[in-house]
Amino acid sequence: MAPVYEVASGVRRQIEHGHGPMYWWLIPNIPTPGVWIADLRIEVPIEKGWLAGQRRLEGFADASNQRRFGQRLAWLKSRPAFSRAFVEVVQAKVFDFLDGHPELVTELDEVAVRVDSYLRPTKVQILFLTDTPLVEDFREVVEAWWDLARGPAHQAGILLLPPDFREITTLSVAEYRGMSSIWTR
Repeated sequence: MAPVYEVASGVRRQIEHGHGPMYWWLIPNIPTPGVWIADLRIEVPIEKGWLAGQRRLEGFADASNQRRFGQRLAWLKSRPAFSRAFVEVVQAKVFDFLDGHPELVTELDEVAVRVDSYLRPTKVQILFLTDTPLVEDFREVVEAWWDLARGPAHQAGILLLPPDFREITTLSVAEYRGMSSIWTR
């Protein structure tokens, strides 16, 4: 069980568009007015017998939403432990970039990385994955950001390889398994 709490009303739109913490999940069917989220960082084990006696609330509008929730949980639990340098000079910079470009986030399904080592990375490539072809402006904005991001990465001992832009349907299973997801819608 994860705690559910109310957040500011402006957060709803952000979460619906893939912004905000990835460990927040919007709970749309709470009968109390407000915007409610589940905090998936926190898990509390409970006795199933206790649950059986509680009033049931439908947590998902449809099967698609239920599946997305399962995928989010799987993603949160399956992320590798990256080095501090990677988190600070690559992952955090990607998140800042995405937060600053909400119009681009709607184009993305996932951001993944290829790294030569999780704990002592020296080469990193960021992959922007979509289910449709990207507009050219997207590539230009990402490449301009990459030009700025590679300097700090180099200072941290990480060679930030040019970004890769791929449609998910063009990836083999082997290629996909060789990546680590750092952001997903």
